[in-house]
Amino acid sequence: MVLTRVLPLILMAGVAIPGLSQSRLVARFEERIAGGRPATYREFPFQVAILDYRMRQICGGSLISPLEVLTAAHCLDGEEVSQLSVIAGSLTSRLPYSAAYQVRKIARAFVHRRYHKEGYDYDIAILRLNCSFDIQASDGCIKTIDLPEEYYTVRGFVIICGYGARRPDGSSRNTLYTTVMKVLSDVKCCFWYEELYKKENIVNDFMNSTMFCAISDDKSDSCGNDSGGPVVQYKKGSYVLVGIIAWGVECGNPKYPGVYMEVSSFLPWIADHSTVQV
Repeated sequence: MVLTRVLPLILMAGVAIPGLSQSRLVARFEERIAGGRPATYREFPFQVAILDYRMRQICGGSLISPLEVLTAAHCLDGEEVSQLSVIAGSLTSRLPYSAAYQVRKIARAFVHRRYHKEGYDYDIAILRLNCSFDIQASDGCIKTIDLPEEYYTVRGFVIICGYGARRPDGSSRNTLYTTVMKVLSDVKCCFWYEELYKKENIVNDFMNSTMFCAISDDKSDSCGNDSGGPVVQYKKGSYVLVGIIAWGVECGNPKYPGVYMEVSSFLPWIADHSTVQV
């Protein structure tokens, strides 16, 4: 399945494409890191890659327990869950993998009941693996990540990471990259995406949603194939998973910041559908 939704601003210019709704066009695009720098060994041991039946990477995710991965719900659209795999402990998402890599199959997926393919919000899912990753045997290359406290509000700067191209039209590198993004207020998110919501005839719900947006000064961004990947902040000596890469319009364009699910909004749901205690 090809999930790519990276667009030039044809939608914002009011140009229609026959056979595709506007919400399908813009609501999802495979996230990749455009710009940024290569990640270092053991820097993000909670990062995983979700692979299709051909062992091609389709999304990213975060290891929240040895048995469970948090990702974006739209990563599962049109996919047969039993045919998907998850790889952890590798700086690449294709062969040759890093020496400490491990691969698992997915036994079950939990998608938020309020998620729907044509919408923007509640884009969250939990993947339960067929067996746990062996963290002790990974030499520090595979670890789980902590979740935020209840009612945690994302402010300041966040770190995003993902495998792939360094520019919107670039071919896949399948190498883990990372960059820093500045979080914008919900008011600014509302303003910047007002035109999009009007075109889609949808209420602009950033103020009351489970989403937040962020932007980079140097045009670094998430930009294709790593939807579902981690958005983190460094707190008290360790990383905390504060967001999930979700959607956007034309990566790296300062007019349209990347949009992310706010993990703290989903803590009760995560507790109900995983072994993680929150």
